[in-house]
Amino acid sequence: MSKNTHQQLARISELDTAIDAAADKGDDAFFAAVAAKDEYIDSQGIDRDRLEVTGREAQGNVSNYIERPHQVQYVIHSLSESDVDLDGAVGAFWSNEDGWGSLQSATLFSTKERMSLNLPMSAKLDAEWMLAEEARDLDANRNPQGNAAKLTEQVAPATKLVEVRLSALTRVEYMEVVEVPADITQEELDDLVNARYRQVDGGEFTSDPEYWERGTCEAVDSDMPDATPTMMAFRTEHGLHIERADAAAQHISGAGRAS
Repeated sequence: MSKNTHQQLARISELDTAIDAAADKGDDAFFAAVAAKDEYIDSQGIDRDRLEVTGREAQGNVSNYIERPHQVQYVIHSLSESDVDLDGAVGAFWSNEDGWGSLQSATLFSTKERMSLNLPMSAKLDAEWMLAEEARDLDANRNPQGNAAKLTEQVAPATKLVEVRLSALTRVEYMEVVEVPADITQEELDDLVNARYRQVDGGEFTSDPEYWERGTCEAVDSDMPDATPTMMAFRTEHGLHIERADAAAQHISGAGRAS
């Protein structure tokens, strides 16, 4: 079989990108995108034994194709399969040929394979899909000898307690019906209102639940270092996220548990 043309590889790359984009749009969109790629491969007479539906060619004729930056690839990762202390460990990566081992021997999977294949068994059932790019970043943090698969030391962001102080202005009101001359002037009405304001006792006013005006609102450093916070705020890629402290604590403690 002759080497596939650049035009064919470029078209396959476009179809792979469409499959990746359709993965988030539901099964119908995903399988339609896969079908479009299958149809193109068949129309070009491409040997499926050499070029898999995932875009990998067994003889290496399209090695440059799988390196395209926009083609999403995944590896399978497990912390519990690492051969070092799990505190700071990078973990191990799955190879279809060799089992758990280093990232260098790991099998690369496409989006279609990620959605259709089962994860392999791991010591603590913590096998997970990971973007190949993310795995490379993790692996880059191994020590220079590569024999202690540990992440560089990461220090948790420093936090402090602040007091959020809010105030609001509400209103009380009083209403009465007064019979007045039919031709009363506006000046006389104003005098009537002012006189009644002086005469009516404050205890006769009632709260107006519809009126609410923001007063002074501020956040200041807390002078109670041992206080238990009721809320937590932390940075995310979308900005500052705020939630109840007990809920945030559950998220943090559950983030590292094996499923």
